[in-house]
Amino acid sequence: MARFDETVLHPVTKKQGQNVVHIGGKIERIRRLRGMTQTQLGGSLGVSKQAISKMEQTEQLDDEG
Repeated sequence: MARFDETVLHPVTKKQGQNVVHIGGKIERIRRLRGMTQTQLGGSLGVSKQAISKMEQTEQLDDEG
């Protein structure tokens, strides 16, 4: 499995003295590093392209389980 530069995978902003990791940014960066489209990633995960797009635009993912 490929190794990635940790600084590339952790888009972080300061918010009221806290570090906030943008999970959507991580998903998008890893997808792009692997050369995948949203459609391809969605197919691999069993979700729609629209679901991937929504995930990439969020700061946090809700746990629906």
